[in-house]
Amino acid sequence: MNRFSLTALILFAIMLAACASNQAAPVTQTGPQKIAVSTATAVARTVPASFEETGTFIADETSDIAPLVPGRVLTTPVNVGDFVKQGQVVCELDHRDAELRLEQARAQLNEATSAMHQAQSRIGLRGEAQFDANTVPEVVAARANYESAQAQARLAAADAKRYENLVASGDVSRSAFDRAHTQQETADAMANAARQQYEAALNGARQGFGAVESAQAGLAAARSQLAQAEKGLADTTIRAPFDGNVTARPVAAGEYVSFSNKIATIVRMGSLKLQLQTPEQRASRAGVGLPGP
Repeated sequence: MNRFSLTALILFAIMLAACASNQAAPVTQTGPQKIAVSTATAVARTVPASFEETGTFIADETSDIAPLVPGRVLTTPVNVGDFVKQGQVVCELDHRDAELRLEQARAQLNEATSAMHQAQSRIGLRGEAQFDANTVPEVVAARANYESAQAQARLAAADAKRYENLVASGDVSRSAFDRAHTQQETADAMANAARQQYEAALNGARQGFGAVESAQAGLAAARSQLAQAEKGLADTTIRAPFDGNVTARPVAAGEYVSFSNKIATIVRMGSLKLQLQTPEQRASRAGVGLPGP
């Protein structure tokens, strides 16, 4: 094959390749393209949001009764399953010690009352009257004596002054004046003594009122002790706090119980409460008054 033929063959191969390339290339379209879109009308609907929980029904009120005072159990007049009314006795403790303390408190109250009356009578105080030292009989008598002595002293002083003038004019003797002067000194001394007695009576009356105040304090303390003794006796009787059923009674007669022991358990079954454990993420979806399934 000559050179011309070879060159022609190469050119022909190149033209075939170019034609094949033009046939394989995609056709590109120019301009906007349309997209199909579907629409629908909006509709409002209620979507249920419910969930299930497992709960427990519990009594409306539950009370574990414990004693207010320690002691030995005498009787337990109720049993498990019994229905009791509010205030009904559920347990009796030994109350002999409490009764003795109550009798002792009553005796102390009587002694304190008698001591107060005696202290009041010493100063003439009656009932709830206000204290006035000047109304005490001893003080009244001492004051009257003091006032009489003062009057005598003033009279003796006036006589001594008159005798002094008379002895200066020569109408009475010197000895008469001396007697008048001596009587004045005596009257002054008696008035001073009467004043001291009056002040002593006042101080005694005030001290007597102090004894009355002390007796009144003792009486108040005796009354408080009596109230505590009465409460201690009442606490030996254990009563139901409300109407309900006895679900437990773990003690029996003869046992010694303290403050930490449980005497009985009483529940009120008139209404029940449902106790649920709901996770926090669902708590907002639960509320009082929502309809059930």
